[in-house]
Amino acid sequence: MSKYSIEAPVRSGSLSKQAVERLEKYMFEKAAAINQIPLDTVQEDYQIESVDSLGTETSRSIHEHGRHQFYNDIRRLVLTYRRYHDRLTTLKISFGVRERWSTIQLTVEGQNARETAMSILHEIQIMLREGANLNFIFHGRYLALPLIGFGISMGMLLLMLDPRVPEPLRSMNMWVAISIGAFWGLFALIRRINPYVLFDTPDNEKAQQAFGWGLKVLFAVVALAGLSKLLLS
Repeated sequence: MSKYSIEAPVRSGSLSKQAVERLEKYMFEKAAAINQIPLDTVQEDYQIESVDSLGTETSRSIHEHGRHQFYNDIRRLVLTYRRYHDRLTTLKISFGVRERWSTIQLTVEGQNARETAMSILHEIQIMLREGANLNFIFHGRYLALPLIGFGISMGMLLLMLDPRVPEPLRSMNMWVAISIGAFWGLFALIRRINPYVLFDTPDNEKAQQAFGWGLKVLFAVVALAGLSKLLLS
């Protein structure tokens, strides 16, 4: 008899109520098959916690959440199956707006515990891959790279805006400086509206739509400016 425990990060991504429903179905069926117990018994040992700015709501299933989207102020969602003295004893999947709140915890006991646990982890990661995105760039250890880039950019700005720069280069440097400032302003905006896990909420949906339209307008303006310069030159 062996015991194997895993704690792995959840990759950044978008999370909808439908995705949670699929995860619940997987957890119920997997626990029932491994522990050889009815689905009703599995559901008795399962709960889902929704954490917002005011408190924590606990329920037996995502189906008890009557809305088709999550509440706007949701910060964390935790799916937990825990059953003692059985083969699959713990399966906990946490999603949060911060990287450290987003993990998969799993404990299996019995023969081939390691292989069983690794198989479950792999299957969950495949299910989550559909909603994966690049928001991890704005969070955790990966944020160091943009911060380094920001520091380098600030150093470049100081050099480009030096009053001793020759007059022919001063105008070009000014436009480069404006472009760098606009880039980092856009980066800060993107980071603000893209938490580690992007929950499907009315406010997030509106923000993503508005940002999408804003990018389209920006690209259109840049394209028109480039085309005008090409035609007039």
